[in-house]
Amino acid sequence: MSINYRLRKCNIKHSENYGKLYAYAVRTDVADQRELERRIQQNCTAKPSDVRVVLRELVEVMRECLQEGRTVRLDEFGSFALTIKSRCVNEAADFDEKRDIRGFRCKFTPYGERFGDGSHNIRRPFTADCTVHRLDDYHPGDNR
Repeated sequence: MSINYRLRKCNIKHSENYGKLYAYAVRTDVADQRELERRIQQNCTAKPSDVRVVLRELVEVMRECLQEGRTVRLDEFGSFALTIKSRCVNEAADFDEKRDIRGFRCKFTPYGERFGDGSHNIRRPFTADCTVHRLDDYHPGDNR
């Protein structure tokens, strides 16, 4: 299976890439929890209901750990950590958390291992052996 893509024109006026084309991934569908439960059940002895219970508890425990300010690392999957979205201020005394903290994000970093060739490249299982398929040609004015 390939990752589908289309070409899109960069419309960010102050970007050095303004007007140039770039590839963007086109997602075709959603793999929901029920599908994951079914697929996991096919690959091991757990029933879909067992997988469901474990996934629900995993979400709850991860939420607790993340809100304790910890990074959650799942072997061969990746790491999760909460980050803060905030407004910039000139002086520390000017910072008001009620006004300047805008929200939170959950950052995910997929698991990876460095190549043994001494380079700084990282091999990530989620992207290993990916192939691509171009859906259609780019037409000027078409910025889907």
